[in-house]
Amino acid sequence: TAYAIHERLVGSEMCIRDRICVFLDGDDTLYSKDVLSIVAEVYQNPNIHATFGSIYERPWQLDREQSYTRSSRMFFPHLRTAKAYYCKQVPKSYLVDENDKWFMFCTDVALFAAILELIDYNYVFIKNSLVIYNTYNSTHNAIEGFTNQNTENKYKRFQYHKKIKSMPQLSPVICDGSY
Repeated sequence: TAYAIHERLVGSEMCIRDRICVFLDGDDTLYSKDVLSIVAEVYQNPNIHATFGSIYERPWQLDREQSYTRSSRMFFPHLRTAKAYYCKQVPKSYLVDENDKWFMFCTDVALFAAILELIDYNYVFIKNSLVIYNTYNSTHNAIEGFTNQNTENKYKRFQYHKKIKSMPQLSPVICDGSY
């Protein structure tokens, strides 16, 4: 079974390496018609290779802005973006469980913990509202919903987090800029 992590990988593989991959969950909505322009403006800085944030009407996320590392409490706020070149460098082994099955949960954590290491933490947290988050699914979906998961899926989520945190840190990848 392919989960969101597989779809993100397939999508980024289809991109030309100088493109920006925008990871918007299928049940969420862009806040305004200006969102992609805001993101594009950030990427005018050639040293920025990924962005996070921000969810409309969720001020708590601004308090969680932090230095993101694999060993910290990992939280990568919506909207998540990264240069395709770096998305393509994430090893599959960082996105699957011990049985070589795609992660079912924590897919943003697995992908972006790896991307941040590959880009040597050259990212920006955008404080503008970028996404309207669909809270219904996270509170009502018993399979994938974060706050409404059954015991088995909560345990899987815990195991995935544990595996992601225990993975060796990836070495930064240098892009020569000649896309």
